[in-house]
Amino acid sequence: MSMPKLSPFVVVQLALLAAFLILLGVGDRSQPKLSLQTDRVVATDAVVIQFNRPLDRSSLEKGFSLTLNDRAVPGLFSWSALSVAFIPTLPLQQGETYTLTVTGARDTNGRELRKAFVSDVTLSTPQFLFITPDQRLARGSLDGQQTPLTKDNLQVLSFAVDERGESVVVSSREKGSNRYRLERIAVQSGETTLVSASDRYFYQDVALCGAASDFVAYRKTLDERGTVTSASLVMAPFEGIDRLAQFETELVGSEKLGLNDVLSCTYRSRQLVYRSLDGSLVLRELASAEETSLGIFQRSFGFSPDGGRIILGTNVTNDYPIIRSLVGITSVGKRETLSDERYDAIDGSMSLTQLLAYSEDRRVLSTADFQSRMQVVVRSQDSAVREQTVITPGDSNTSDERPRWSVDGRYVSFERTSLVGDTSPGERPQDALGRLLDGEIWYQQLSNRENALFQPNPVFTGLRGGNVVWLP
Repeated sequence: MSMPKLSPFVVVQLALLAAFLILLGVGDRSQPKLSLQTDRVVATDAVVIQFNRPLDRSSLEKGFSLTLNDRAVPGLFSWSALSVAFIPTLPLQQGETYTLTVTGARDTNGRELRKAFVSDVTLSTPQFLFITPDQRLARGSLDGQQTPLTKDNLQVLSFAVDERGESVVVSSREKGSNRYRLERIAVQSGETTLVSASDRYFYQDVALCGAASDFVAYRKTLDERGTVTSASLVMAPFEGIDRLAQFETELVGSEKLGLNDVLSCTYRSRQLVYRSLDGSLVLRELASAEETSLGIFQRSFGFSPDGGRIILGTNVTNDYPIIRSLVGITSVGKRETLSDERYDAIDGSMSLTQLLAYSEDRRVLSTADFQSRMQVVVRSQDSAVREQTVITPGDSNTSDERPRWSVDGRYVSFERTSLVGDTSPGERPQDALGRLLDGEIWYQQLSNRENALFQPNPVFTGLRGGNVVWLP
């Protein structure tokens, strides 16, 4: 007796049923699939791996490596259901290509990678934002390339860049008028969005805090003659800055603000420091509005890069800028004396492990190690120097100031100013001490101590904190 002939439809259904029964009996033997979220990252980024099914965490961490010239990068892992972020302990080196390798990773059912997952991770070359001689904001690179980001009819007052170096908020004044602008600019494309334009108020010392989630600035009100009549500290969500008038809220009113000479915040937490009416510095939590008085200090060096400490300098005499000691205050309020040596550090910036300082006596830039409790010793006139490296020798004719670390800590920029020359009034800009400012921008690769001139033209805007900001 012959079997009945099956229709094509029934044959397909039986085949699918057979495949299902096989899978049910022996399971899916396919290996896990891994991919990089992106193969181009900035120095402060985590490296994110995505996968098609949950993985055994210990097997991936054991078989993971991120290397540069065969040297492994230390870091921590942060997991989610179908991805893992590797967070380097220190920033990655800009302009380099790293090799990421994963071997032996298994999914939660024990199925293992049959072949190592290998991929390149490339970082962009070092770039920075700086103020040009005609007071425009520009993007620069170490090969001398310059790309203006603001128009030539605007005088930049202050600017702040987001954590990834993608957007910059710029406060400026239209030259020859009392009209002020606030703009958001894409750093690479130069695309500009006008946030506000007015002749009755402007924003000074703009800052981006808390992973660039918060826009913070001093908002100054003007009368019809362009004179400042009041100031307040305001905040808005950075993502809503294009609708600033709708989202702006007042943090501190003019009745509580002191001199608008300090405004520090950190990407790592939603905190900022400002000066109150009694002269003390105040730490404010943006999320809760809780405030803590830090005491009266001559100046603030800002937050350490990890957001764990606020670095402050105290004044010992009325002869500014002589500073007696350097104090660190942790985010929980514990006060540490980092150095009680008398020194003249009037400019400084920090990497994760070191402080850069400028010494008026020697006219040099120096680095000092934080050491185990962030003990900092800065070159002084009377005492020996410990754990210090002199970056520029200085001389009687020039002064090297406003040092800034690159994000990966391999380069430092500084501004070289002239102390001699033509003294004719109006020929060259002068600072409050009467020094002539040629404002050359230099940078140095710390590994070989070689200085290179980037911007030879006069640069002087009076921007607090300097004219150069390195991009991540």
